[in-house]
Amino acid sequence: MNVTESVVAKKTLIILADVGDSSTHEQHRWYRFPHNPLYVSSYLREMGLDVDILNLNHCRKQELQEVLSSKPYDYIYIGGNDPDGSAIHKLISDLRRVNVDSIIIIGGLLGFTHPEYVCTTFRPDYLVAGESEVTVFRLINQLSNEEPIGEIPGLAFLDSDGFCTTGVVPRTRDLDSIPFPDYEGFGYDHYLDKFSYEWAYQGMLDISDESVRCGFIQGSRGCFA
Repeated sequence: MNVTESVVAKKTLIILADVGDSSTHEQHRWYRFPHNPLYVSSYLREMGLDVDILNLNHCRKQELQEVLSSKPYDYIYIGGNDPDGSAIHKLISDLRRVNVDSIIIIGGLLGFTHPEYVCTTFRPDYLVAGESEVTVFRLINQLSNEEPIGEIPGLAFLDSDGFCTTGVVPRTRDLDSIPFPDYEGFGYDHYLDKFSYEWAYQGMLDISDESVRCGFIQGSRGCFA
């Protein structure tokens, strides 16, 4: 999909919330890897934006504070699955306390299935309902250029009139038009090495060899196969 807006140099941080089960031993803190932020990251980078990545499932708890203190971010994007809601809600509260100037955007399955609830309860600045990469890029560009966002489909937000949406974003039919997901940037190799044997622990697969690396086979646009 070709997008022709001019690129404005702004810093964006993409975060995966810590969604592991904190009640279990760290060795068994398996989590379902969300793919939406990987598409957003690769697309924004291909379009020339300055993007940093932080996967809170793979780092120390204090690293969020350290990253936010190291440089100012104009935009923070958080993508996740439906079960990640409580972790993302907490993350937004933490971000508001330490980094009040950043514009916070939510996307992924969580935003697609419950847009009004997420907007009114989690209070992001913007929510992307549907396929996110092109919409997030257009939103960042329009805001950075101080241009209206009402014609960008797929957005939801709160204003003085309450909950507002800009319609449904068209699906990307030509998958070759978008870059390959940014698995490397989010530590997917680490995820497979550390958590793939967890499928056996969870009783989901019959695996007796801890050296096996496995994960969900997932459709390219968010549907499990």
